[in-house]
Amino acid sequence: MLGICLLASTVFFSCKEEDPWVDATVAPVLVNIIGAPYGLSIEKQPTVSYDSSAQELVFSARIVELDKSNILNNAIGIDSIPASNVQIAINYDIAKLKTTGKLGEITSDATGLVTFKTTYKALGFDGNLIQRKGDLIKLTWSGTYKGIAFTRLSQASVTAK
Repeated sequence: MLGICLLASTVFFSCKEEDPWVDATVAPVLVNIIGAPYGLSIEKQPTVSYDSSAQELVFSARIVELDKSNILNNAIGIDSIPASNVQIAINYDIAKLKTTGKLGEITSDATGLVTFKTTYKALGFDGNLIQRKGDLIKLTWSGTYKGIAFTRLSQASVTAK
């Protein structure tokens, strides 16, 4: 009987399943993708639409640290503090064109804002390729804040208007 209990407890405690929605390490900052529809800027991979006729693409995000020290005080709650001077690297991946690359690195300003500017041609879209509706440019925003590395994913969707 004791053997069965030990076996059952071993099986029960060894079957730990990871939660697919929760990262193993909590990000030290919130990277809010600017231009994503309201409420979607905080989802796992928000998508921002860009017109295929645009001469310039502007990818922007605001980086904030969440101060939870007043979480139990309903008059104050969680405060968003801009994370300034955070070095961010942004990479892209375009599956349909089979191209990947690095857009560059930039440091967040006093308000936590980072902005990268590029063109379709610099990303590998040329000629009629930019007229295709629905192409996705996958973006990876990476940096380190207070010694903790973080990565944020987003997408840019090419729309023909």
